[in-house]
Amino acid sequence: MPLRLLLSSFGHNLALRANPRPAIASKSPSAACDGGIGMNPRTKRLIAHFREPFALRGLEGVQPAGEYDVDVDEEMIEGLSRLAYHRVATFIHVPARGSKAHRTQLVAIDYDELEMALKKEQETNK
Repeated sequence: MPLRLLLSSFGHNLALRANPRPAIASKSPSAACDGGIGMNPRTKRLIAHFREPFALRGLEGVQPAGEYDVDVDEEMIEGLSRLAYHRVATFIHVPARGSKAHRTQLVAIDYDELEMALKKEQETNK
């Protein structure tokens, strides 16, 4: 059974569960040497709950209401006195075009835009 936490700090329907896949490799191999963002990546898997159809930049057309897996890739910021991560990419899983099977494709999206869409929907459905 996957771990599932509601991210109350976001104030909308976005949930976090244990990541079943390994984190992807860093996109910046030299980052660990420059004292900036390090080479310790992690991927958080979120679930976005949409009660109404929605659209985001990067997605083709309006997407139907439902639950969508969202991957947030982060890298550790080294050199701090506590653990801190920097978001480097956000991807949403959407049904693959033209696929009859239950296949999905990953589409890069803007995390802030996703957060705004969920917040707007929550305000509309009050």
